[in-house]
Amino acid sequence: RRGIDWIDCQQNTAHLASLGAAEVPRAEFVRHLEQACAAPAVGDWFYDPQDWLLLGLKPPEQARAPAHGAG
Repeated sequence: RRGIDWIDCQQNTAHLASLGAAEVPRAEFVRHLEQACAAPAVGDWFYDPQDWLLLGLKPPEQARAPAHGAG
């Protein structure tokens, strides 16, 4: 949805595994990192109230995080 296909969790935990995380060999990680660094940036991360609604939760009052570099 946001164009991010990998997250470097850096830890192997049961919780992360339950979310689909898996260890990869270092060589594979480095190859993927090189490709990701060469790709266009996906933009700043932002808070999306829809993320809460998808979980059946009420979003917190703050609708969006401050823009990058603000405040």
